Amino acid sequence: MFQGKRGAFAALVGVGLWCTVGNGIGWAEAAAEANPEKAKYVFLFIGDGMGIAQRNAAELYLANQKGLKRPEEAKLVMNTFPAQGMNTTYDLSSVIPDSASTATAIATGFKTKSGVIGMDADGKNAYQSITELAKSKGRKIGVLSTVSLDHATPAAFYAHVPSRQHMYDISMQLAASGFDYFAGGQMAQPTDTQDETKPSAIE
Repeated sequence: MFQGKRGAFAALVGVGLWCTVGNGIGWAEAAAEANPEKAKYVFLFIGDGMGIAQRNAAELYLANQKGLKRPEEAKLVMNTFPAQGMNTTYDLSSVIPDSASTATAIATGFKTKSGVIGMDADGKNAYQSITELAKSKGRKIGVLSTVSLDHATPAAFYAHVPSRQHMYDISMQLAASGFDYFAGGQMAQPTDTQDETKPSAIE
C-alpha cells in the first residue's frame, strides 16, 4: 500500500527534536547557531495520541481558565519552540495507525504496519532503533513511561516482535536490552502464561 522510507532520523541525535526549520536554515545550522556546544543529554518526549488538535484544545482551556480572550495568550511551552515540524502518521496498513507502528517509525525511521514493533511489515527483519544505536556507541539509555514498559510505545525503543500482543517476548527483550534505566508502570506480562517453565523477565 505505502512504501517504507528512512528519513533524516539522525536529526534526533544531535538536536533532540525531529523538526524542520521554516526560514530556510537547516536544522544543523540552526542548532549550531543556537548552541555551538554538544548536547549532554537528549530527551525524546512522546505524547501518545497527541496532535495539533489536542494542543490547541489545551490552549483554549488554559485561556478560558485564566480569563484570557485569545488562546494564543496561553501558549503551551511546546508551541513556543523556534523550530517545529509535522510528519505523516499513516502506517503501511492503515491511515489510522496504532502505537506499535507509530512508535516504530519514531524509534527507527521506518514505517511498518499496525501491531508490529521494531520490524518490517512482514515481521521478519528487525530495524535498529535510535536508542540501540546510541547504546552501541557507549551512550547511557533510559526509558520512562506512564504505561507498562512492555506496552507498544516504550517497547519500540528496545524490542522487535511481529505483534504487540507478544508481551512476554517484549518483557524478555527489555531484560536483555542492556539499557541503563527503566521506570514506569512495571510490566503487564513478565511471565509466559502458556508455559510456566519459562523464566520471568523480572527475575
